[in-house]
Amino acid sequence: MMDVTQIQTLLGLASGAVGLTGQAAATVEAVKKAFAGGPKSDDGEAQQLLNSLATQLTSVNMMNVQLSMALKDISAAIEDEDRFEKRLARYKLIDGGMGEMIYTLRDDRIDGDPSHYICPICLEKERQFHFVTGGKGESGKHCQGCRHYFSFGKATYSPR
Repeated sequence: MMDVTQIQTLLGLASGAVGLTGQAAATVEAVKKAFAGGPKSDDGEAQQLLNSLATQLTSVNMMNVQLSMALKDISAAIEDEDRFEKRLARYKLIDGGMGEMIYTLRDDRIDGDPSHYICPICLEKERQFHFVTGGKGESGKHCQGCRHYFSFGKATYSPR
């Protein structure tokens, strides 16, 4: 899941890169002015400006690499969130018959999968899809992830 600090970091990097690029551009202008004087120009000042420019450009390059990495991380987080939401859309939250909520496949989203249940606790805490399993005809089942025990009423547990 993408968090606000990732976005703030990205914005900080972008802002810093813009600032350093502005400094580098100003240094380029100063170098042009130093050389505009012709043969009388101050070589020491020009060398100082060129060194400053090289440092600024290196900083901009490093910041752009960080910015690129942050963008890749955010892009991956958005893709993960999209996959999670698409997978979650296949399920609906139901009452298991004994007052406990549990996820089951939507009738219109079965896509050839057998009827099954997913643990809402693991979805909420870990964003993980763990099956709730047990023997046929049993009135209760356990989550394969957190091992929570779910009680089922007879009406809800009947197979489709």
